[in-house]
Amino acid sequence: MASSNPTVYVAGDSTACTYNVSVFPRTGWAAVLQNYFGSGVKVNDLAISGRSSLSFLSEKNYTTIKNSIKSGDYFIVQFGHNDSKSDDAARYTDPSGDRFTQGSYKHNIYENYVKLALDKGAYPIITTSISRRKTSDT
Repeated sequence: MASSNPTVYVAGDSTACTYNVSVFPRTGWAAVLQNYFGSGVKVNDLAISGRSSLSFLSEKNYTTIKNSIKSGDYFIVQFGHNDSKSDDAARYTDPSGDRFTQGSYKHNIYENYVKLALDKGAYPIITTSISRRKTSDT
């Protein structure tokens, strides 16, 4: 059952994060998400530029979510394009493995984000990531 005053937590990268006003109009989508909810819902945008689903795990913002999320809250997760950086072991996750394959993107998202929400009684929401994959020169 949804909480009467839920919090919407957001974990993600530059496309979701809140930026300092000095770089306006640069704006991540989650920075304006509160505009779509009434006063009974709080959006806590904890996305950080440059992070992947792997590197975000070592951030204090991930710890904040782990310690704060509760039953009835929502957890929006949006990672992917920084996970593709195979030359960066701190951010890379393998795109080809399934949720049971250690080191894969799917495993990382499920084990560290989806399960966290479900274990706390919150609702996980996985959003589509920005693509870096180029399939042709056209």
